[in-house]
Amino acid sequence: MSGGTTAWAAMDLSAVGIGPVSEGLAEPDQMNAFLRVVCDTRAGESYLMWRRYMAIAEMVDLAVGWAADADADREAHRVLEPRTMVAARVQVGLSVGSGGAQAMVDRAEAARDRIPHCGELLRDGVVSVQTFSLLVFETAAVTDRELLALIDLTLAQALRELGAVSNSRAQKTARSVVRRIDPEGARRDREQARAAERVQSFPVGGDMATIAITGSCEDVAQAEAGVEATAAGVCENDPRSVAARRSAAALARLKGVAFTCACGADDCAARLSQEEIDARCARLVVHVVCPGSTLEGGDEPGVLDGYGAIDAGLVRDIVAREDVAVRALDLAELSKATARAADRYRPTAACEVAVRTLFGQCTWPGCSRQAWRCDLDHVCEYNHADPAAGGATCFCNLNPKCEFHHLIKTFGEGWLDDQVIDAHGVIWTEVSTPEGFTVRSQALNTWLLPDLGLIPCTHGEPLVPGVPVAGEEPMRTSTRLEAKHAYRMRLRAEHRRAAQSGPVKTIAPMFDDDTPPPY
Repeated sequence: MSGGTTAWAAMDLSAVGIGPVSEGLAEPDQMNAFLRVVCDTRAGESYLMWRRYMAIAEMVDLAVGWAADADADREAHRVLEPRTMVAARVQVGLSVGSGGAQAMVDRAEAARDRIPHCGELLRDGVVSVQTFSLLVFETAAVTDRELLALIDLTLAQALRELGAVSNSRAQKTARSVVRRIDPEGARRDREQARAAERVQSFPVGGDMATIAITGSCEDVAQAEAGVEATAAGVCENDPRSVAARRSAAALARLKGVAFTCACGADDCAARLSQEEIDARCARLVVHVVCPGSTLEGGDEPGVLDGYGAIDAGLVRDIVAREDVAVRALDLAELSKATARAADRYRPTAACEVAVRTLFGQCTWPGCSRQAWRCDLDHVCEYNHADPAAGGATCFCNLNPKCEFHHLIKTFGEGWLDDQVIDAHGVIWTEVSTPEGFTVRSQALNTWLLPDLGLIPCTHGEPLVPGVPVAGEEPMRTSTRLEAKHAYRMRLRAEHRRAAQSGPVKTIAPMFDDDTPPPY
């Protein structure tokens, strides 16, 4: 392949929405036009990858045809069977690793043959290249052709109707569809996956290493919550980032040593004893929500907070554990009350569980923060001075937002979100940029609570939305530029220390000392 300019650079791409943006537009319109280019180029990437996959699938057909006259059993067991040889060609053509080339062959056959309706999502720009690879992964264990065809059709339709499609939303939707249509296959897959339980560690550079633990999703969720609870036991002067505190807390728990605040103060009040840490972890809650019929032996899957759909058998296994408390969620209660009588700002327990379950994660497009670690936000602001006039504490006006995106809504100039219920009772959220670019998303777990949006609300329309009482906007301890420069300074210091601590390694000279340099 030539390293020169390709024909793409000379093409006029205005017809597909990614031509030059007119400088004559008003600045807000320019911002929207550039954002539209960002979105349309991603759709173009998806189409081009679909076209690549179709070409690779045709290459497979050619290679298989060439081998058709050979002994079929021998061909199937050859190391250099047709698909491997196609992958070798792709590897040479694209200069990618053999594993990456083989993955392209697998996805190409999936896009054309295994899940063609989902392949059309890639063609039409509904999903990104990475999202499609997740759909291939989530459907890979399905072996029944009829069930796979139904899963493909159902999943593609669900994603076309989902609104904003992020990696997380697509993967969780795929997981729920597979577990509803092929519950027996999901059970087999779970049993086989237990063989992958392990602990691994590997270096990541800079004298650092990563430890990875593979276990059941509910145990990992509980362990992660324990790390979060432990890491929170520091004072406000602890200089570490949230990620660094979580790392230190996890390692302390694994090593069986105390996790301490790093503020350096002798009188720090945030010193937790092992008994206090154990007490914190004992109060942890990992949320699983399922239909009542699942507990009675049905096949309907449940939802594990942060993970998504889990098969019915796993739900029953979790319920059978001694440390599990089961509480019924009666949606009929929501027709009577959605806010606490003593504090109308706070939802009832039933309303909170219903809202967090329905959305499953932060409702900001692209964010995957799990619902029970988000704030519950009043979309139309609650009026503390006159609650009846402001936004209601009701499932129709509440949704989960992570702390960061809650801050954007509260302090970001011009950002707007909304929540609507359509004629079919489906709940949708909308987020609009300050320039008016709007993205709409369907509630992720509508399949689990399909009747929630049909429950009649008992409150009136908001008349005077309240003013958020969130205090002052939080500020950075350093600017982005300062943080980048500090990071570079740390890297330089590490490199200098490494250079000073040992002999300098040199490469043999390319030219003789008497030869003038070629420049």
